[in-house]
Amino acid sequence: MISGIHRTGRATGAFAAAAIFLIVSGAVLVPTARAAPSRPRAAAATNHGAEQDERIRILGTAHVNAPSARIARNRTAQASLSPRTLSAASDEWLATGVAPALAGTNGEVMYPYGQSHPTITCAPLRLCVIELIPGERIANIAIGDSARWLVEETMAGSTPVLDIKPTASGLETNLSIATTSRLYYLTLVSDKTAYTPMVGFYDPATIAARAEAAAQAASAARAARVAIVKRRTVLPLGEVNPARLNFDFACEVPHHWWEESPPHPDFFPERVFQGGGHTYLEMPRHMKWGVAPAVFAVEGGQTALVNSRLVHGYIVIDGEPKKFQLAVGAGDHARVVVCHRRHGQG
Repeated sequence: MISGIHRTGRATGAFAAAAIFLIVSGAVLVPTARAAPSRPRAAAATNHGAEQDERIRILGTAHVNAPSARIARNRTAQASLSPRTLSAASDEWLATGVAPALAGTNGEVMYPYGQSHPTITCAPLRLCVIELIPGERIANIAIGDSARWLVEETMAGSTPVLDIKPTASGLETNLSIATTSRLYYLTLVSDKTAYTPMVGFYDPATIAARAEAAAQAASAARAARVAIVKRRTVLPLGEVNPARLNFDFACEVPHHWWEESPPHPDFFPERVFQGGGHTYLEMPRHMKWGVAPAVFAVEGGQTALVNSRLVHGYIVIDGEPKKFQLAVGAGDHARVVVCHRRHGQG
C-alpha cells in the first residue's frame, strides 16, 4: 500500500514536469482523472500541477490559429487591457501590418478584428463570455449546432455580449455574428475542463483613425488658442487715412554733461507719425524686441506710462501725445529717446 502511494506521487511529479514542458511549447494540457494522494506532499505537487494547467487552459493557446498562438505564447507577461495598450497595439499594426492578440490580467484574450480567425474553447457547466466592439448592435446570430450549444445575447453598457455554453465536451461548431458595423466568424470547441472565460475584440484600423482625428483636433485647438492669444496681444493697425497722417515729429537722444554726442540706441525710431487716435513708431529692424522700450507721455514736466504694443515692426501708442519718451532701464543707467511734435503738418 505504501509503495503504491509513492508511485502515485512520482507519477504526479512526472505529470507536472510534462505540464511545464507543454506550457513552454505552447500546447494546452487537458488533464485526465487523477487518484487523490493521501500524503500532503503528493497533494501539494498535484495542486501545483493543476495551477500550471489552469493558467494555460484559461489562455487556450492551442485552440487558436497559428499566428495567434505564436503571439499568445510571446505574451506570457500579461498586461491590463487599457486604452493605452490598445493604442500601442494599433501603432504596431500601422508599423508592421500585423496586430497582436492581447492577454489581459483579468483572464480576457482580445483578438484584432480582421486579423485572425479565433477558435474559442468552452467547457460544460462553464460560461464563455464574448464581448464585441463597443458601440455596435447585434443584428443576427447564427450557430451551426444550436441543439448542443446555448447562446444568450445581452448588453453591457454600449458593448454587445454573448454568453456561450456547450452541453457536452468534444463538440465543435461555428458561429457568425452580424452587427450593425461588422461580421464576426468564430469556431467553437468544447473541452472537458479547458475553457477561455472571456474573449474580446478590438479594431486597430478604427483606433488608428480615431487617434489621427484626435491629433488633428488637438492641433486645430492649439492653433485656435494661438490665434486668440495673438489677437489679444497683437492688435491690427486699424483704419488709417494717409491724407490725415501727421509726420511732423522729431526724436533725439538727451545727452549728459559728460557726453557731447551720445550714440543712438537700437530702439531709436526711424519714423514717427500720428493719425486715427494712435501714434505709430516705425522701429529699426535690428532692434532687440525682447527688450522693447517702455513709452511715457510727457506733459508739464510730468511723465505717465501709456499703453503701447508691437505690431509688425511698429510700436503703436494709444492716443496722440505731443511729446513722449522711450526708455530702457532705470536711473542713471536708463537709455532714453525723446520724441516731440513740431508745428507743421506733413
